[in-house]
Amino acid sequence: MAVRHHRIATSNSSLPLFLYQAGVRAGALAYTADVLERLAQLPNVIGIKEGSWEAAAYEANLRLVSRVAPEMMMGFARQVANRVIFMDQGSIVEAAAPAEFFNHPKHEPQASGHVSGRASRPGAA
Repeated sequence: MAVRHHRIATSNSSLPLFLYQAGVRAGALAYTADVLERLAQLPNVIGIKEGSWEAAAYEANLRLVSRVAPEMMMGFARQVANRVIFMDQGSIVEAAAPAEFFNHPKHEPQASGHVSGRASRPGAA
């Protein structure tokens, strides 16, 4: 039902859609992992506000969205930011207007990996 509702909303509007993931204790209001995976792949969905204060639920949702819609991780910043600052290991390595940062990142490969949604993480293969 939630997927159908959101499909109708995205097909009838060109506006970006930001989802709200209710906390685990919200029962039926919280998206299941299956529903969240399908919603994250809908057109116009640019982000998800995690409303859960449960660290395990937050981490699980972050892993899921990173896997199924990695472009969403930067899509919101691309659309609404007036400046993007990229940090690596605690230091600012690039600061630019969104168009410049996303189209022509200066710090390869770190920034371009994050921009494309394929950033490597320590310990990741």
